[in-house]
Amino acid sequence: YYEENHLALFITGNKDTANWNVSTQKSDFYELKAYTDQLLKNLGYSVEKFKLEEIANDIFDYGLSYQLANKTFVNFGLVSKSLRKSFDIDGDVFYADFNWDILMNKLPKTKQFQAISKFPEVSRDLALLVDKSVKFSQIKELAFKSERKLLKKVSIFDIYEGEKLGVDKKSYAINFIIQDEFKTLKDKQIDKIMNNLIRVYEKELGAKLR
Repeated sequence: YYEENHLALFITGNKDTANWNVSTQKSDFYELKAYTDQLLKNLGYSVEKFKLEEIANDIFDYGLSYQLANKTFVNFGLVSKSLRKSFDIDGDVFYADFNWDILMNKLPKTKQFQAISKFPEVSRDLALLVDKSVKFSQIKELAFKSERKLLKKVSIFDIYEGEKLGVDKKSYAINFIIQDEFKTLKDKQIDKIMNNLIRVYEKELGAKLR
């Protein structure tokens, strides 16, 4: 019998204390993902190298799993409504479950660095409304098929599901990093790439912009 060591992270309620010039904001998936990614980076992991799998089970209504070499490093997301009900919890609770044994055993031995480009990268976001059956992996794959040269990174920073979106719908907030390593990108180039991405998502996934 072997008992695994895990690290649990929970967030709920408001992000900040309310004051006269700042309205309160509820904790959300985006906040949890930011904490999760930062912890992994502090340990020396490159978040971009993890395989992302979406999860929905008895524990999570929705969430993500970071995997590498067929091992799960962390699962995180919104705690399921049924589980919250069993503990008489009304509000949303976001939870990250780190497999600490795997994290410690697979710690990167050396940190890798690469030269910073002299030309700035450009960050653009899209909020996509899609069917629940659509996976982030499809969105990422289509993006790199659409733009092979200048698109450097595609990442998800929020997932939302709710009655307001419609039946069997969910929303992805996606970030795109675009960069030309040899010259500064012009607005027309960036707009062309983003418009192409939108057309691809509309055609292939039936996506709509939020």
